[in-house]
Amino acid sequence: MTCSSVTETRRAGRLLRGAAFVVLALALGARPSGAQVSSAVDIRDGHGRALVHNPTASVLRVEIAVWESDETSKPIRLLKTARANVWPQTFELPPSETQVVRIAVPEDAYDAGTLLRLDTRLVPVAAVSSDTTRERAGARIIVATRILSKLLIR
Repeated sequence: MTCSSVTETRRAGRLLRGAAFVVLALALGARPSGAQVSSAVDIRDGHGRALVHNPTASVLRVEIAVWESDETSKPIRLLKTARANVWPQTFELPPSETQVVRIAVPEDAYDAGTLLRLDTRLVPVAAVSSDTTRERAGARIIVATRILSKLLIR
């Protein structure tokens, strides 16, 4: 065996072990949030509402924003923050609870038929707690879920 083939074999072995570790960590410890968000929201007369539900056993931190998007590109590309108000924008959602999120878009901001994106980001609260991070040594994998829903101006 030449020196370069031995080096390549070692590199491949390290890469395979690293990939196996990530798969194992995801299977055992890191779990996606599994939250449920309205898939499409209609904005009528400048107002709409979306539901966010937490079917998991852990508290979720929820962050919501509205974006203009390029619908011709695949995957969808978010362009810039839309002119919209969201209440509440950030909140914690306990297990088995549902939160109503209200959305207001100025009526003169977009034409009827415009498609915006409701961006909902969900992170388990226990995963971002600073106290537990300092106490434990080693790597932690935190799975944040991001859901893009359709927001149609009518």
